[in-house]
Amino acid sequence: MSTRKERAKEWLKCKINPKYFIRNYVKIVHQKKGIIPFDMYEFQERALSDLFNYDYTITLKARQMGLTTLLSAYALWLMVFEDNKEVLALSYKQNKARNIIKKIKRMNSKLPSWMKESTPIDNQLEVEFGNGSKASAESTTSDAGRSESASFVIIDEAAFIDNAAEVWSAVKLTLDVGGGTCAVLSTPTGVGTWFHETWQKSVQGNRIKKVSEDPEIWDGVGENDFHPIKLHWSLHPERDQEWREEQTRTMGEKKAARECDCDFSTSGDTVIDQEIIQWFADKAVEEPMERHRRGKGDVCVWEQPEPGKTYIMASDVARGDGGDYSTFVIYKAVEMEQVAEYKGKMPPSEFGDLLFTYGSMYNDALLVIERDSYGWAAMQRVIDREYPNLLYTSNDLKLVEIDEDKTVGRDKKMNPGLDTNRNTRGLIISTLQKFMRKRWIHTKSDRFIEELRTFIWKNHGTRQKPEHMDGYNDDLVLATAFACWARDKALKYRAEMSQQSEKNLSNVKGSKMAYSSGQGANDPYTQDMGSHKEDMRWLFN
Repeated sequence: MSTRKERAKEWLKCKINPKYFIRNYVKIVHQKKGIIPFDMYEFQERALSDLFNYDYTITLKARQMGLTTLLSAYALWLMVFEDNKEVLALSYKQNKARNIIKKIKRMNSKLPSWMKESTPIDNQLEVEFGNGSKASAESTTSDAGRSESASFVIIDEAAFIDNAAEVWSAVKLTLDVGGGTCAVLSTPTGVGTWFHETWQKSVQGNRIKKVSEDPEIWDGVGENDFHPIKLHWSLHPERDQEWREEQTRTMGEKKAARECDCDFSTSGDTVIDQEIIQWFADKAVEEPMERHRRGKGDVCVWEQPEPGKTYIMASDVARGDGGDYSTFVIYKAVEMEQVAEYKGKMPPSEFGDLLFTYGSMYNDALLVIERDSYGWAAMQRVIDREYPNLLYTSNDLKLVEIDEDKTVGRDKKMNPGLDTNRNTRGLIISTLQKFMRKRWIHTKSDRFIEELRTFIWKNHGTRQKPEHMDGYNDDLVLATAFACWARDKALKYRAEMSQQSEKNLSNVKGSKMAYSSGQGANDPYTQDMGSHKEDMRWLFN
């Protein structure tokens, strides 16, 4: 550019229009073509406009869409044309945040000499320009984002940041002080994360409007003040269906769905496979026919009890005033079809009364209660009221029985309810996995499905434990797992005993030595036990 006047005019064009600056002056490194002008794709230009127009943006993106490069170019524009601006790049790994600083420095070095800024401070984690603007990289530790002010914050790979909520709180405070803006971006890694929750809220509320379905484009901000940007792989003009299929062959179906399709539902390390969860969400969930308010919660009823029908009722009991909920689920014992559920908060003893009421209503349903500290309080209320159909188990869950008088293996202690310790929890959860995988259960609860989406394998030292994500609950999941286990073990045992007893009774029918009856010696349903006679009809109930 030949004259100072022409340079000043060009400078002003760049200062007021970041798109003009990037298109005409920013150069990037192409894997095959080397150093080339940043000729933005249409979707990148639209994302750039959103960055310029909204204070907070959140981008749900496919892999390798060039968004970090775009953000680096935008940060450079801000630093070159404004004095004393501070850019902060955050990621769960320092080298990823450092890569943004590297891009900014490289882009600055390729600017014309009359536009390029000097760099009195220049290292791997920080660059400062001669006009006082600077950019720095940090990993997302507990102190990340805690500075006096920031003009522009980039939170990269946000779905992979364990303490993302804490990081955002610190960043938000910094932005409020300095009046800055923020760009959050990531591929998905399952539901229940801060990134997932923030994305969901960004597309909800009366201030956001979807203006296009394909591609998905929004105007405005969601209920959390974030503007959503979605970058599906198909927006990239150099990619086609053949490319997408190659990604599946290379990465596998699940990872490709996460990395390419921006699909929350097929990503993440959930205990129940996400595809199975989605099948139940699409095919099985129904609105209840009735809702009954009980305590700080409600009973959902899909079917009223049928005369003569056998039911299973399983319960997870909470303290009543904490973060967890007391729950019960009721299923038809044979079909494993859900008919009712409760989720709410009340004192354990009162919850015991609720269990008694609904268990009695559903034909004295087989009642399964976890015998932890709060479970014992609810169970004692049920026992005091002489509930007739309570599950008993040994501590290792190898022995089960329907009521105390009919325990098997009397040399081993049997207690009401079931114990979920380190060893037995895996057995119970694996039963739930089997029932859902084989579609042996007909759940109707959307609350249960939502809990499954945040029920994950969490690392505890050298082992993994199935439990809910931080900030979520798994109370209906556990209650449903108890019901599946009872159906699989207790009722199967009863059925097997019934079949064997029918066979044995038919073989010895008429024997006066083994069986007798007050009505006749040929009664096959009364067995002489020596000290007493026992009616065997309970086996067939």
